[in-house]
Amino acid sequence: IGILILPLFDTARVFAIRILRTKNEVLSAYKLIVAQVQPMFKRSASPATIYPSKLRKDFDQRSYLKLLKDGFVMPVGPLVVGKDGPLQTSEFGDSVGVLLVRISDLIHMPTRKFSPSLMDGKG
Repeated sequence: IGILILPLFDTARVFAIRILRTKNEVLSAYKLIVAQVQPMFKRSASPATIYPSKLRKDFDQRSYLKLLKDGFVMPVGPLVVGKDGPLQTSEFGDSVGVLLVRISDLIHMPTRKFSPSLMDGKG
């Protein structure tokens, strides 16, 4: 069972708490989170590699393929392989981490001042 606290971005004082029992429920919550933060994105997501043969048979591609393509979900992670059902706590934690890293990546515009890989080497 995963418990996800979702801040509702239209008001900073209200939170929704949802108990997520299945992979599809987790994906639905992630889709909601991405929709809420998408206006803050500074750039477009580069497409991730998808392995259609690895996707679970009951994976709702119409609803969740964009999450997969944009890298918010691991391409062969527990949310998209196997059967719909409960996640282990560690699997849920890993998937939340991937989601947050990708959101952080898209709401941040790298600059030469703070990104070592973009610095010109002059100190």
